[in-house]
Amino acid sequence: MILIIGQSGDYSVQRVIDWLLFYGKKFIFLDNEKKISLNYIKVLPDLQFELIIDDKFIVNSNDIESYFYRRGYINFLFEEKKVFSFLKNSNEYSLFFSMVEDKKVIFSFISNELEKKQKKIGCFKYASVNKLDILKNAYDLGIDIPNTIITQKKEILNDFYNYNEKKIISKSIDSCPPIWIDDKIFSSYTNCIDDKMINEINNIFYISLLQSNILKKYEIRSFYLKGKFYSIAIFSQLDKRTNQDFRRYNREKKHRTVPYKIPKNLENKIDKLMRKVGLDTGSIDIIYSVDKKYYFLEINPEGQYGMVSSSANYNLDKKIADYFI
Repeated sequence: MILIIGQSGDYSVQRVIDWLLFYGKKFIFLDNEKKISLNYIKVLPDLQFELIIDDKFIVNSNDIESYFYRRGYINFLFEEKKVFSFLKNSNEYSLFFSMVEDKKVIFSFISNELEKKQKKIGCFKYASVNKLDILKNAYDLGIDIPNTIITQKKEILNDFYNYNEKKIISKSIDSCPPIWIDDKIFSSYTNCIDDKMINEINNIFYISLLQSNILKKYEIRSFYLKGKFYSIAIFSQLDKRTNQDFRRYNREKKHRTVPYKIPKNLENKIDKLMRKVGLDTGSIDIIYSVDKKYYFLEINPEGQYGMVSSSANYNLDKKIADYFI
């Protein structure tokens, strides 16, 4: 049996499941909406655990042959709202959040063991990578990256701005989830820094990640799966809305995408990077610049691959299902 961990509404996981159903392969999909309780975890002599799903089905670890971790974690039954309603002060809140973290610790332990299966894709431990570690490791492997600095001082910002010919961008240091205010959603994107912003900013500001603004011919999104690369070129540079960040989708004028093959020497370096940081899958962002150089930007271990798959007819959902057959 294949154990799949994901989130409800993840279209990519549902497509993989469709193929597994077609093949008649036995699996169980656990998402954040299922009611899951823990019967037990036996640590010795060999790890064994048993879960109860929706008060009906029992899943024993001995029945799990393969493991596909997509995103999220097992949300063990714990009535947070009921517990939260009894809390009265900050000390009790700390206890509450400690209880929530306990669930993640337990799932991390289970996931670490499941990742020892002969067939597995994904890794909870490295689902959230340190963007700065990734950049430094990429550079150490001989992969070109943009000039990068982290600062909160206007003086340093100004020096970096001038050094890079007044062409720099700001981006999030870590993943930044969307923020809802009233009925509007606010997302974090890559943005250009200009003279006006520098003149108006305080001498001390919040710690920020700054990079040289690479003038691109096009962007490359590559999905990495078990040592293989599936890539597309994204021609987002001619649209003012998307030329800094293609995620600012222009619904009225969609950018062109085509299948793409990354040079073998770059593939080999990124493959070494992925193995070094413990990843066997992930979405990789690259820029091909006007001066004909490839610049590595980042890895998202849980990144969506649907656009890559559909744009180039890679049929990645089937490839993932085939791996488990």
